[in-house]
Amino acid sequence: MTITLQQLAKLAGVSKSTVFRALQGEDRIAPATRERIQRLAKEHGYAPLVRAPLSTASHQRTIGFLVPNLKSSGDTRILETLGPYCRQHRFSWQLFANNHKPVVTLDALQYFAALPVDGIVIHTGHLTPLPRDVIQHMQSQRISIITYDFTPAEVTLDHVGIDEAAVGEMAVDYLYGLGHRRIAVLGHFSKGAAWISKGVIDALARRGLPTDLCVDYDYRDIARELSAVLCSETPATAAIAESDEMAYLALSIIHRLGIDVPHQLSVLGVGNNPISPYMIPPLTTLALPLGEVAKSVVELLFERIAHPIVPTVDTVKRIAFKPHLIQRASCAPPSRRSIG
Repeated sequence: MTITLQQLAKLAGVSKSTVFRALQGEDRIAPATRERIQRLAKEHGYAPLVRAPLSTASHQRTIGFLVPNLKSSGDTRILETLGPYCRQHRFSWQLFANNHKPVVTLDALQYFAALPVDGIVIHTGHLTPLPRDVIQHMQSQRISIITYDFTPAEVTLDHVGIDEAAVGEMAVDYLYGLGHRRIAVLGHFSKGAAWISKGVIDALARRGLPTDLCVDYDYRDIARELSAVLCSETPATAAIAESDEMAYLALSIIHRLGIDVPHQLSVLGVGNNPISPYMIPPLTTLALPLGEVAKSVVELLFERIAHPIVPTVDTVKRIAFKPHLIQRASCAPPSRRSIG
């Protein structure tokens, strides 16, 4: 039975990155440590990250697809687009979910490289940094890697995603145009994952509007925090949630507080989830062009596979798509409301 990279690192009493470097034969690892790790890997059947030659007749052309989980509609769009391309170019594909765990991400990349794959699509997520050493090694082996969703800061990679600043600008512009001047922002602040919310806050600041009306959806008592923002002496008259799913939870709490949407409070979501038109009231939202993102991801992937490069700051591609507003019944001009 083989062991994982994490298990090998624990057995050797070193970090996973040290194991990786030792198995690549890097000189910066002490010779004794390098030899000990390589010996343990051999004894326990651990296969180092080595890309097999692509010229062998038995090579199966394969795409790796790494996602945080299997719940994202964006991932579904990617798969719907990837399937026809794979059939057309005679590729298979392998799916791996990391559940936001760095260890699983590392194991997945090791697995993809050992297959080997010709290219990898990575849904970066917001809680799992990409391992720089592994990514750079795979790039040196001409494995094409395309990321989407959150822009990866750790390594230089081709990336396709949503223009986060444009989302913030469009959301604030719309509510500002309706007359709102006190706008709450609902996001995952404590986990450092409020990517849409950052764009919203920056847009509020550029207009000189308050930026402290924030509700952290990672807080254990969301209802209390939301109530504090909406039921103060100078309450927010509108709220922007960084996803439609957040807006759904907000609407249920807002209804319990006795606040009427949209006459006393406007609520705006992001994402255009399929059930948003059926909320009470139907949710105004910014639709993200997931179909365009998916098409661009797959086209760029096959372009890189056909003409592989080691991405640099000058050659890397960063493609960002803008959202579009879908007006429904959850937003209206502000009106006075009594508190308490």
